[in-house]
Amino acid sequence: REIARARDLAVARTIQLSSLSPVAPYRRELFSATVDAHTVPATEVGGDFYDIRMLDGERLMVLIADVSGKGISAAMFMMNAKNEIYDAVCAEQDLGQAVAAANERLCSQNDAELFVTAWVGVIDLRSGEMEYVNAGHNRPFGRCASGQVTKVTGRGGLFLGMFPGTEYKVENLLFHPGDYLFLYTDGVTEAMNAQSEQFGEERLKVVLAANFEPGKVIPAVEAAVKAHAGEGEQSDDITALALFWHGVSVPAKAEFPAKEEVYPAVMDFIRDHCRLENRKSLSRLLNAADEIMTNIVNYSGARAFTVQLEHAPGRTRLQFADDGQPYNPLSHLDPDTHQPLADRPIGGLGILMTKKLVDSVAYRRDGERNLLVLVKLD
Repeated sequence: REIARARDLAVARTIQLSSLSPVAPYRRELFSATVDAHTVPATEVGGDFYDIRMLDGERLMVLIADVSGKGISAAMFMMNAKNEIYDAVCAEQDLGQAVAAANERLCSQNDAELFVTAWVGVIDLRSGEMEYVNAGHNRPFGRCASGQVTKVTGRGGLFLGMFPGTEYKVENLLFHPGDYLFLYTDGVTEAMNAQSEQFGEERLKVVLAANFEPGKVIPAVEAAVKAHAGEGEQSDDITALALFWHGVSVPAKAEFPAKEEVYPAVMDFIRDHCRLENRKSLSRLLNAADEIMTNIVNYSGARAFTVQLEHAPGRTRLQFADDGQPYNPLSHLDPDTHQPLADRPIGGLGILMTKKLVDSVAYRRDGERNLLVLVKLD
């Protein structure tokens, strides 16, 4: 029986860990924001999970959730819940309706009679405006640039998976430069010490008030929880996600005809308005811009294109918008550069080089325009 139980735990652990993004400390650098996340698994397999995904070129979804129960059934329900929530957010314009749709799907597939608490938010990376729904989860904390820590209001509805027909209320947040949002599961605040005292929200607020840098907040919380618990065994997963808002500058924007003779003028415009201090970073951004212009002028059929530059601390966002035929250069597989040159398909090297020169590349079609966005860190 013990062997079978150990085997079940191993299977459940594999399911749990494979569905996270990943288990090692996670970092996603975006133009106007940074997202950190981490899970410290307990001995018994629980159902904590998080999800961080771009919905389009300008909106980011963040999710943290906790499934009731443990073992294989909880791990399977966790994986299903993660997919259902993401699919619903992609399909529905209204976030409340999206969470309600995910709840309906989970209720209809819930033979194990489990449930999941969830906090899901969608932030506009151009403005710092966030919509969110809290489905029975721990209320997160926000820390503003001044150091004040406050609990985020709103409990938008019941947990997911048990009550069909539930409605979910959408709340709103507005981030200012230097603010961050801290999401967590109850493994943080309910961690016990030898005297059966919980870590609690007040201790958490003290740690958050003292820490404000990406990459340092979650480790500081985990260290404080561990110090509080002492030698006691960790009874629940500890999962945390921190979203840091850097802010954006007023964009510099110029339009050019889609002709080769404008190349020098475009390069001068980028140099004049780019705030990257590292010369190597600026040089790489200019080389990537040259490649994008070449594609627009020679292959898109565009009459004109617009160049727009924006800045956040330590990073620059360069956007090209053209009125050419729809074309997503990221939709093709990267060429195999290990193949002999004569055997390689034509094309693809330019966008591969662009990807290597900058830190992120994103494409979307906006009405009659192609939008290609490059982000370069300083």
